[in-house]
Amino acid sequence: MIRYCFLIVTLLLFPAPTFAQDKIFTRKHAKNEVPPKALLVIIPSETNRKKALIAAHDQKRLSLLQDAVTKVQHKIVVDFTDNFHFCPVYFFVDTNQSKIEALQFEGVLLDSSFKPVSNSVLHAGDTGFFVGCYGIMTNTPDTTTIYSNTEQYKQHQDVATQTPSFYVMNHEFEVLRSGYPFKAYGSTENPGYKMKKPKNAYYYSSPYFDISYEASAWKYSATLTQFFDTKR
Repeated sequence: MIRYCFLIVTLLLFPAPTFAQDKIFTRKHAKNEVPPKALLVIIPSETNRKKALIAAHDQKRLSLLQDAVTKVQHKIVVDFTDNFHFCPVYFFVDTNQSKIEALQFEGVLLDSSFKPVSNSVLHAGDTGFFVGCYGIMTNTPDTTTIYSNTEQYKQHQDVATQTPSFYVMNHEFEVLRSGYPFKAYGSTENPGYKMKKPKNAYYYSSPYFDISYEASAWKYSATLTQFFDTKR
């Protein structure tokens, strides 16, 4: 489970996802595979790092960290507000994961202004949503781990061999099984929609911390449209 810095999720009993996206998404959805009612995007808080800097009385780096967190949060929200069209998209801060796991949404789901959503399509107990997280994903025989930054990744791996990307999970925070759209196509088209701004308008990389984000909303929206064979 996500605990401020990284996310541990259990794989369903299906083959582990690969990264060859053009091979993964060659089929359309089956009749029993229904589109999500909403996409919930995790907003990183870097709470543990903030606590460590406060404990170290490092006010300078704490200020730099807060600035980086604010900027990356803004990029994520603006990207999905501008470019995700498949279904309603809401946001939640990573420290509220336990509430989402408990299917409690009131006061937890946020809109693009970081205000609580008042008219969500989801209601308490609803499981018809996907959860999106920008980070680094690694696989072991039993678990899939998504790290929100390369510092956390390096603490658990000898060398950071993966680059961050946008990954998607089900309501139990299990990475969507292979063959399902757990990540964007390597190459996609999104008929009827163009990115609202140039791609670099949604890019951020901190010069002081391993905190970054690249535009993900447009391609994942197109991926869902293609997978579910819908015209939205």
